[in-house]
Amino acid sequence: MSDIDAELFTVDDSEATFHSHPTQSKFETFAKNHQQIEALHMSFESEDYPPLDFSRICLPNLQRLELRCVNVHLLQLTQTNTPSITSISLDNLTGEMGLHLELPELLSFSAEHTFVGGEASHSNDFGLSISRCPKLETIHTYKFRGLAGKNYCVLPSCESITLYRSECTDSLEILSAPKLTELNVRAAYSLDHVRVWDFSAATLADAIKLNTGEAAAVAAAELARNNELQDWETGRKGEEDAIALGFISKRGEWKESYSTGYGSESVNEHACNTVYKSTYTREMLRGPTQLVLELMDTSDTYAKQGQNDSSLPFFEIDTTNMKLSSSSQKHLTQHPRCSSMNDDEDGNAYMFESDGLNEYVAMTTGSTMGKAEFLLKELVFNFLGLVSKNVPLSDQDDDDGMLRMIYSQETTGVTYGHLDLVETYVRMHDPDINMSFVVNRLLEQKTCLEEESLNQVLRLLEKYGFNMIAQDLNGNTVLHRLFMTGQHDQVQMWTNPEGHFCDADWFKKGTTVDVVRYALDTCLGGRESLKLLNKKGETIEDMINQRKEKWTQLMGYMGTDEALERCQNEFEEMATLLLEGGPEAESGANERKGKKRRK
Repeated sequence: MSDIDAELFTVDDSEATFHSHPTQSKFETFAKNHQQIEALHMSFESEDYPPLDFSRICLPNLQRLELRCVNVHLLQLTQTNTPSITSISLDNLTGEMGLHLELPELLSFSAEHTFVGGEASHSNDFGLSISRCPKLETIHTYKFRGLAGKNYCVLPSCESITLYRSECTDSLEILSAPKLTELNVRAAYSLDHVRVWDFSAATLADAIKLNTGEAAAVAAAELARNNELQDWETGRKGEEDAIALGFISKRGEWKESYSTGYGSESVNEHACNTVYKSTYTREMLRGPTQLVLELMDTSDTYAKQGQNDSSLPFFEIDTTNMKLSSSSQKHLTQHPRCSSMNDDEDGNAYMFESDGLNEYVAMTTGSTMGKAEFLLKELVFNFLGLVSKNVPLSDQDDDDGMLRMIYSQETTGVTYGHLDLVETYVRMHDPDINMSFVVNRLLEQKTCLEEESLNQVLRLLEKYGFNMIAQDLNGNTVLHRLFMTGQHDQVQMWTNPEGHFCDADWFKKGTTVDVVRYALDTCLGGRESLKLLNKKGETIEDMINQRKEKWTQLMGYMGTDEALERCQNEFEEMATLLLEGGPEAESGANERKGKKRRK
């Protein structure tokens, strides 16, 4: 070894220690001349070093790798160039690092103050890397940042995962980890989506498909966003589009210029939020989500249904200072293997943190309450297992936003929305989500005011055995909500030759006789639901009478005789239908259904 090499590194038997940061060429020369080393240590003080690419070195006998304050461009360690590694320790790596691991013997991975990113990095690198290390037992990190993507992973040997303060990390989807006993995501502030599925059928190939599919969804969303921005910048979209999207008013109250009026701020928000998110959601539902549903169908046991193999160990979870989405909270709260809760500094037990108690309480009960009442309620929900599909998700939850988007024409390109995507969403969240919640969200969409669209919703309810006696937090059943839909829409009327203002179908906004009939004939509990009161003390009949009084008076004053007659006939037929559909007529229900379907 030359004097220059001695200043750069020393080799003691099978252990090498670098004293100064090498260039790429000297690092490759070192690896070529020291194939026998089993341990490699690099630790420096300064940060101004040329980056290293580990994919270009080969150390077949290396077992332990320790890097501190090293500038790593790409940490690519595989069974081709470093097949014997059992331990990796990273500390304060400078710059942004690409990560690619595929190590058959790796047992432990630790990292602190290190950022995964840069040109050599790709979405889901973390999930793929740990999945390709089948013997990996412990993952211990602190401020290991930038783990982009969904991070689907299969961990057959992993017992402990710590992602303490893993910032710029949004998601962790563990498809399978049968030996997991500890999951610590403390203070990983942006990590709001966590799943521990325990799919018995999950394989490495599944993790690769899912991570590749999610990366494709990101690419499609980025392309859609960039195309949208380009359309505005080149003038292919302009004033008419801005009016349609609400950037400027029809009366020209705002400046109608891309550069000075509704401008780049509105367009960027539209492109990055609406266009990007809706495209990403659609592609995820059509791709990776379908694969997860297939795993549900092919796995004998998985956490969602609480059917885990009883031989699997419990795992403790630490979510201190976290703001998980409410669906993630419910997933972990109901998880049959999730055994313990956190303790705060005062020794009080709690499961999750958010913006405050009220958000979680509102999610579970629809109301707010004092802290003592909340803790009691939490005990009931967490320990007696009463968190069930009757509890809706939070109105502010990201999954709520997803459901809103997948039934929009903007996302699906279909007039009435895409029920297949809605059904995919429902399957993915059942039993975390209740069908009442789905109905609420779908009926809020303007596209749902059409009869055919309402019937699509009802068909979906029928398929999943929805019972119409289910009431939301305001006591409203599906029929209550059907009559409420569209009741506050603006009046669209015009003058006919006789001088009467007329829109004969205005009173039918939200529901019709045919829709009510379809609901009663299709869903369970239809007749029983007719007698239920909401919190205002209103039955369905009360709501119909209120609408009838309002619309018949209006048509009498402003409409034609024909419009008034149609309105009266509609409400009379609806009242008759509800009377026939009451509990006392249950014995003749089958005959009535047959007649109406033939009609």
